[in-house]
Amino acid sequence: AVAVIIGNRNYKGDTPNVEFAGNDADAVRKFIVNKLGYRTGNIIDLRDATKAEIESTFGSEKSHKGRLFDYVRARESDVIVFYSGHGVPGMSDQRGYLLSVDADPNRAELTGYPVDTLLTNLSKIPAKSMTVFIDACFSGNTPKGMLVGSMSGLTVEIRQPKKTSKGMVVLTASEGDQVASWDTNAKHGLFTKYLLDALNGEADRQPKTGNNDGKVTLG
Repeated sequence: AVAVIIGNRNYKGDTPNVEFAGNDADAVRKFIVNKLGYRTGNIIDLRDATKAEIESTFGSEKSHKGRLFDYVRARESDVIVFYSGHGVPGMSDQRGYLLSVDADPNRAELTGYPVDTLLTNLSKIPAKSMTVFIDACFSGNTPKGMLVGSMSGLTVEIRQPKKTSKGMVVLTASEGDQVASWDTNAKHGLFTKYLLDALNGEADRQPKTGNNDGKVTLG
């Protein structure tokens, strides 16, 4: 099994930091190692990732064969990808972009990493299963204010590739013009906090949705 964990907290320039992205990445790594039993050598752990580091890991629009592709054993590896950090909409193309720490949110088309490229490239990796968690929003808004100037009513829809494999699951913190917020008491992204609660058993114990069978499913 292989994992990629990205926690983008410290952004350059005027882009506000994502206060708890490092905490999110630490907690997900702890869960993956201690609960799921992944080997630490099979985890690509990126903190404050640059665009070059993200492309090196997931590939680009030209090639999907990045570091993750090299780690995966065809039809044997379960893969988890986790990202906590800023997302941003492209002003001209309304695509969703992951914002590396060296990117300009007002020029996402040039400096960001397209989410559809990420998902398309991941769908080409012959993994046994692929689970993607994105704790970011793509509205251009954050708990600390707007990331993108001169924006009004722009919404971005994150879609999985049409040719994605049946074993690929993508969960995002928000959709459209929603804001991905933080739980300041827990010092985590709101999505990550409840995701980990659920995976650690809370979902199974919920009276409305759980059945206490010792398993946590997507449903």
